[in-house]
Amino acid sequence: MEPDFFTDLPLELITNILSRLFVRSIAISKCVCRSWLDALNSDDFADSHFSKSGPALAVLMPARIQIIDLRKRHRRRHTPLINSNFPHRASITGAADGLLLLTSFPETIYVCNPIARQYAELCNPPPSQFGTPAMYGFGATKCKKYKVVRITPESDCHVYTLGTEEMWRRVESETSFKYKYGGRSFGAFLNGNLHWMVLSDSDGRPWISCFDVETERFSTLSAPASYGSLSCLRDCLCLFDNRWYNGPAIWMMKEYGVEKSWTKEYVLRASPCFGCSYEFVYAIKVFKNGDILMLRDLEFLFYYSSEKKSSYELGAIHRGGEDEYINAILVTPTFRTLQTLGIENVTSF
Repeated sequence: MEPDFFTDLPLELITNILSRLFVRSIAISKCVCRSWLDALNSDDFADSHFSKSGPALAVLMPARIQIIDLRKRHRRRHTPLINSNFPHRASITGAADGLLLLTSFPETIYVCNPIARQYAELCNPPPSQFGTPAMYGFGATKCKKYKVVRITPESDCHVYTLGTEEMWRRVESETSFKYKYGGRSFGAFLNGNLHWMVLSDSDGRPWISCFDVETERFSTLSAPASYGSLSCLRDCLCLFDNRWYNGPAIWMMKEYGVEKSWTKEYVLRASPCFGCSYEFVYAIKVFKNGDILMLRDLEFLFYYSSEKKSSYELGAIHRGGEDEYINAILVTPTFRTLQTLGIENVTSF
C-alpha cells in the first residue's frame, strides 16, 4: 500500500497552503476534518490568509450582502462567493481591513464582517443639532485600532474606537469648523487618513477635508474640481467629476499630499450609465486593461470599457424595486471574528 504523503504533511504547511485559497474553498476545507477546522478558525490562520488576500467587491442591497471575487478578469455576470441575508435595512458607509461600516435610518450604526457573517450594533451617537444626516468614515491605526468617525453638517466630530468602552468622544478641531460637511459619499481611507469633499464657509470653495485616524487631527487638501465623489484607485486618492460639459473625468493625486500632482487621468465618454450631469457616480476599481467598475446613484453597478469607450451594466446585481438601492465598496476578506477585536454583543446572520 502506497503511503499517503498528504496526510503526513505538517499541519503548519497545510494551513499555509490553504491560506492562499479564496473564501469558498476555505469554507469547504473546514469540513474535511476536526484538525483542519480548528486550524482554519485560528487567529494565526486569519492573519496569514488576510496578508495574501486580494480585494473583493462587497455589495449591499437593503437586506442582502454579496461578496464577489474580482481577482479574475471581469465579466458581465458574476456568481457571488457569499450571498447572505442581512437582518437590517442598511447602507455601506465605510470599510477597513475586511470589515464594513453600515448605517440604517434614522442613525443606527453597525460593524459587520460579511465573511464571518457577524455584526455588532454600536451605541447611539450624540444627536445632530438640526437632525440632518451625518457623514461617516471608517479606518484603522498602525496598531490596528479601528475607529468610526462621524461628522455632522454643523461640523461636530465624534470618534468611536472599537473594542474600548462604549462611548463616542468629541474631537475638537479649529480646521473642521471652517468647512461645511454634507453630501452622500463616505470617507475615503488612504495613507491613514479619511477624506471628504467639503465647502469653505467663507467663499464656498471646494476642499478635501482629511482626518488622521492615528492623531485625530484635521488637515485640508485642494480639490481639482468643484464637484465629485472621492475614492481610492491604484493606491491613489481620486475624484470622480461627473459634469458632462467637459465629459466625465477621474482625477488622481499621483503623489499623496502633493497638490500639484493632481492629474486628469481618465476622460470618459458620457453614456446613459452615467445618468444626468452632476449625478452621483462612485469609481470603485480600475482593472489592468484600464476598464473601470463604477456605481451610479445607488441604482446599479456598471463597467466602462476604456478601449471601446462604452459602458454596460453589471448583470445579476440590480435593484429589486423602486424602494431598493445598491451600495458597493472594495473589501479584503478576513476570517477575523469581531470578538477578537474586543467587540461585545456580536450577532451572527
